[in-house]
Amino acid sequence: MSAEQPLHRYIADELRRQILDEHLVPGYQLPSEHELARTFGASRGTVRHALNQLRAEGDAESGESRLG
Repeated sequence: MSAEQPLHRYIADELRRQILDEHLVPGYQLPSEHELARTFGASRGTVRHALNQLRAEGDAESGESRLG
């Protein structure tokens, strides 16, 4: 992660990379906010911000946080 990049952006980019690398498969539910917070060493609010960013960009669906 670069010093200029906010943590929520890093998390969103990392999740997107995992989708492209097929570690996360479109149509399946993402790990919970709690699990992602623990994985990335971030607060749930930061993870929520990252997930909202993915939704806004069309990479995840709202509701159950499914991959788009």
